[in-house]
Amino acid sequence: GHVRPSVCKETNFFTEEKLYAKGIQYYRRHFPDLSTAKELHHMITGEGTPNYIRNPIAPLRIRKMLPNIKIIISLRNPVQRFVSHYVGQVENKGLKVACNEYFEEDFQALDSCVSAYSYPERNKEKFLKMEEKRAELYSKLDKCNSSSVLDEAPRHQRQIVGASASMYDPRYRVIKGPARARAKGCLLNMDNRNPNNDSCIVHECLSLNPESPLSRGVYVDQIERWLEHFPPENIMVVQAEHLYANTSKTMQDVAEFLGIRPYNSDELREFESTFKGSNHTSNPLELTCNKIRSRLEGFYQEHNELLYKLLRKNWPDRFVTVPDKHNLWM
Repeated sequence: GHVRPSVCKETNFFTEEKLYAKGIQYYRRHFPDLSTAKELHHMITGEGTPNYIRNPIAPLRIRKMLPNIKIIISLRNPVQRFVSHYVGQVENKGLKVACNEYFEEDFQALDSCVSAYSYPERNKEKFLKMEEKRAELYSKLDKCNSSSVLDEAPRHQRQIVGASASMYDPRYRVIKGPARARAKGCLLNMDNRNPNNDSCIVHECLSLNPESPLSRGVYVDQIERWLEHFPPENIMVVQAEHLYANTSKTMQDVAEFLGIRPYNSDELREFESTFKGSNHTSNPLELTCNKIRSRLEGFYQEHNELLYKLLRKNWPDRFVTVPDKHNLWM
């Protein structure tokens, strides 16, 4: 094909402080030089680091260093993603708790955060700890920011939110008053979001714990964050289940999005044999999560509905591989 990948699949350059400090030349050494070799004419290169989508610092750093790149986001059923993550933790990290306990622990942590912000007078100690965590996160974002990022935000940002670029200053994301999240702390372009309700506070708490098992599957917040830094035409969203079921069609859409030649039959056959989904799907450990599947589905339902609206608003054309609302894990 016309894509030459990085020397390692996940560079983690934009999220690991020690790696990012090494600079752009260090990063470039992870990729083939496509500027001189004649046989590499019209080739492109890239990497695939899953944690970029969740880390709030990653899109800001990437935009400052590589403002014109194209981004492909692959999303899978968040319920299945949670289960697969649990299986991976047991097999690779030595996790010893049952699946329902794993869910309950994360859910209670989220609920504790929501309670602290909803009723700070009753949860003063927890509230102060969450505010310290919030301050630490936004301090990192402030260090990454510059006046040019805030004052000269691209036009697509203002079009998305209908507001000035200054609204992107992370310092505006502050809980004040009777512990209710301000409007600027919620998703800004969703017409039906009320900042003065528990749903908004849930999203605030999820943003403070982007690596938590439940938070990883709340894709709407993650994509919204990337839309603050890149226009929709630079982003392609693919539903993983659609990729597995319609591999050839999806990969040709990817080729068109990237601006490379269509894949030939041999390449498509290789893709067909490669994209089979997670290797955890047949693991007996998955069965231990059956008791909580309905709770997981209930937890993600609202987030999936918001995700559907976000996708349809920003990518109404064929680059959103979701044929209808009911096929988006509803």
